[in-house]
Amino acid sequence: MRRGFILIEFITAIAIIMILAAILFPVFTRAREKARQSDCLNNLLNVGIALRHYAADYSGWYPPQDNELSPLFASHLPDRRVLDCLSYTGSGEWTSGDYSYRAGYCDDDRFDLVVMVERKLDLHNGGCNYLSVDGHVKWLSLSNPSGPTPQLRREILGMPGLDQESPSSEGDDEHGPRI
Repeated sequence: MRRGFILIEFITAIAIIMILAAILFPVFTRAREKARQSDCLNNLLNVGIALRHYAADYSGWYPPQDNELSPLFASHLPDRRVLDCLSYTGSGEWTSGDYSYRAGYCDDDRFDLVVMVERKLDLHNGGCNYLSVDGHVKWLSLSNPSGPTPQLRREILGMPGLDQESPSSEGDDEHGPRI
């Protein structure tokens, strides 16, 4: 005589599956966020390369800090989507990028001049990616003492995004600051 599953065995099997799913779900979520963090880092690296190409074409000048993505700079980007962070879901409205750009900002001697940073600072596991003027990109934890200081965080939060108005800069008519 063949005996099938009885109700208690079925409930036990479902409970075991649910416990395993509850254990594994956060692991997969963290792994997916780490992959997004890495993609974002690569995007910023590509933006850094585009900024360097722009500066090489315009006698060492960076693009201006205006509220629109300069068509001159856009032509140096490999793809417009490098300005989008996969972890930033936004509010569903159109923006011209998920990074803030301010050429020539530095914070003491902790960083080489920070050029671009993610707009929302805690998207990637309690930190964010920074692009320096020398082209290197680094993830920094907001809670790490060697990470960005409160002054830098305040300044970065005030950095104009590519779709926000920026403060006017004297002497930066056609281009941004010079490297």
